[in-house]
Amino acid sequence: MNVPVPPTDNLYKYMALVGTIMVCASVYFPRVLLREAEEKLNATGLKIDTTKIEIKYFEHRVASLGSIIDHAASERIDVSGFRGKPITLKYSDTELKAILTQVDELERSTEISVAEVKHLNERDKALSKECKEILWYSYGFVFGGIVLALWGYSLWYFRIQIYQDKALKHSANKPNAAA
Repeated sequence: MNVPVPPTDNLYKYMALVGTIMVCASVYFPRVLLREAEEKLNATGLKIDTTKIEIKYFEHRVASLGSIIDHAASERIDVSGFRGKPITLKYSDTELKAILTQVDELERSTEISVAEVKHLNERDKALSKECKEILWYSYGFVFGGIVLALWGYSLWYFRIQIYQDKALKHSANKPNAAA
């Protein structure tokens, strides 16, 4: 009984081409993925910086409104050098309640911004970890692709191509029967 023999030269060519494609793909695609990750990192860094500035602003506003409330308790604020006349500022209860409401809103906004910064820092760490993983996978696929390609090309050449070249050379050296 004759068992059909699969064409091994196609298998060797397949191994060689898959390895070559793996090397090419692992050189190109990680660059694309890293570029996207770097864009996300830059956007995250910008958001972190913006949020920190907002936090400073909110803290400054809370301190300013707190000093207004402290001075409102004494019901008099003297400003020297304003055309030689002191200024007296008085706040009504509704104005003080509005200022206290502003203080509460600013403190809430500050807490939200602090939470955003923590979240963005975690996202930044996750993106950095993702970039490292992309690089390691890339190195692995380059190495695996090189090994597979070299293995496929060497099997193809040493097990198939050498003998095909000898047969072709032998048939070329053979005198033509029709002549």
